[in-house]
Amino acid sequence: MSNVALYLAVLVLGSNFSSTTVSSSVEAPPSISQVQLVAEEQRFVDLINTERVENGLNVLKVDNDLVITARLHSKEMYEKGYFDHFSPTPGLTSPMDRY
Repeated sequence: MSNVALYLAVLVLGSNFSSTTVSSSVEAPPSISQVQLVAEEQRFVDLINTERVENGLNVLKVDNDLVITARLHSKEMYEKGYFDHFSPTPGLTSPMDRY
């Protein structure tokens, strides 16, 4: 991953934290039909795909299940005050446990 892509990933992740409201109630994960990328997420996908096309690679497609999983993990990291691929929550420890 290039430095630009890494920077954009951190920027998107950070912008989601700053605009996220934390609720104490348990929320059900959204269904696939409810997933819609916010402007920053779509811009990130567009920038990555522009780079991929310029380098002769196929464009990436958004995986709705992965979007839901990533958002839930981001929310958990925010609420529990950590930043890692691995979660302290039993049963959700590794990335594959969450997917």
